[in-house]
Amino acid sequence: MALPKFNFRSLISLTLLWMFLALLVSGVVLYIAPSGRIAHWTDWALLGLTKEQWQAVHTLASLVFLVGGLFHLLDLNRRVIWNYLKRSRRPDSPFRMSLLASVVLSITVLAGAVVGLPPFSFVTGLGEWVTESWETPQRSAPAPHAEEWPLRQAVETLGIDPEGARTALEAAGFTVQGSDQTLREMADENGSSPVILYQVLAVAQPGGGRRAGSAESPSRGLGRKSLSDVAQEIGIGCDEAIARLQAQGIEAQAGDSLRELAKRYERSPAELWRVLQVPQ
Repeated sequence: MALPKFNFRSLISLTLLWMFLALLVSGVVLYIAPSGRIAHWTDWALLGLTKEQWQAVHTLASLVFLVGGLFHLLDLNRRVIWNYLKRSRRPDSPFRMSLLASVVLSITVLAGAVVGLPPFSFVTGLGEWVTESWETPQRSAPAPHAEEWPLRQAVETLGIDPEGARTALEAAGFTVQGSDQTLREMADENGSSPVILYQVLAVAQPGGGRRAGSAESPSRGLGRKSLSDVAQEIGIGCDEAIARLQAQGIEAQAGDSLRELAKRYERSPAELWRVLQVPQ
């Protein structure tokens, strides 16, 4: 019995199809995913994959799609493309307008994305809004990479007695190996997330984990609001808000948005909101 012939063209075409679908799905997931800080802190996952795994899928699918696409264009269809280009040189050729339109369209999309002009800015703005919607004071980490804090550092930050912290964690059903164990390691061993561990510790904090002036939660779209708007919502003057941020080494002006300040000082809008809650 003769083996069926192997069709290399169909291999390339079908591989490009599967990689395109992988790029489509992973691109949508990453578009709506939270920021890396929130994803690490909360152990965010979708369809069983973490954000890092979705990024790996997207990166490798992009690489395979790029290599396959180049091979498809330059090897399998080079004659067709070359004929398009040769025909477009004729003044009466319909390919001439097609070539010009494709160049103009591509430049418009890329330039619009770089400059941030509508309607292209609407797409990026929507993605940022979705990303920010994941971030609340309850989900926000106390500092960048707080999941890598050893338990003793988390305890010191919250001002809790080490024995009281251990008792609170064990009462909540967590196994504690020692004060040098990081929140990430402890969460992995107990099948939980760093944010849950930190919330348990915060309850053991003097005052039940509630900070001064933090009875209310920030409204949606916090990152897009200016410092003066947020100060008004909290019920303090703009000068007082600037002074509270300066006390934490954050230089700000009334018109700065919390998103701009968060990016500048490697914080999150929710973290800045918590700073503004605490009187000097």
